[in-house]
Amino acid sequence: MSDWSDKLSFREFTDFLERLVKSPKKTRFKNIEKFLVYCRKRVSDNLKEGGRKMDKEKDSLFPVMRFFLPGLDKERGAYNMKETVIASLYIEFLQLGKNSDDA
Repeated sequence: MSDWSDKLSFREFTDFLERLVKSPKKTRFKNIEKFLVYCRKRVSDNLKEGGRKMDKEKDSLFPVMRFFLPGLDKERGAYNMKETVIASLYIEFLQLGKNSDDA
């Protein structure tokens, strides 16, 4: 049985983040709360589907929470890359011209 977060697509997560950014600041906390409730439901559904008991490793919200609180994520070390290095990697990966407007 796979981790529940394997079934949460990157697009699904980024769509949530897009809606969050566009939402009024007053509702953002509530929207995050709704998303986490949705994630908990997915954990529960995954448990029922597999007919098993909860596993701290596979059934944790930690994979999602590390995106919300990157400064507190001690499991992974810092990448130690400056923004310009990351930008260069994006430009190369996306095959953009170095002098293009998109770069």
